[in-house]
Amino acid sequence: MKIRFLRVLVLGTAILWLAGCANSPFYHGQIMRGQVVQSTASDVVVCVGKLDGAEPGQLLSVYRVVFAEGVVEEGASNVRRVPVGKVKIVNIIDDHFAKARVIEGDIAKNDIVELQK
Repeated sequence: MKIRFLRVLVLGTAILWLAGCANSPFYHGQIMRGQVVQSTASDVVVCVGKLDGAEPGQLLSVYRVVFAEGVVEEGASNVRRVPVGKVKIVNIIDDHFAKARVIEGDIAKNDIVELQK
């Protein structure tokens, strides 16, 4: 009876601990990710802002989602992230957006931007 009680207690504690981790901002503390919402040849507006921890001068890698053509092996993903360039944050527009300068590459609307902290 005592062993069963201890097992339930340990399991319950583990579940509560893991539930707390699910709401943790750890992921956003390590990776800042957003999307290009407007693009010109030299500047972009990205959906990464003050609330995401964006700061002027940060260098973001830019990726494009590419779908594989033809037959894909069973269980394999037909989606790839292809690096297309880099942008540098020039100024923060607000809590959700920032303006960035294209450092290299051909950046397009809907590309993914990412900063590894």
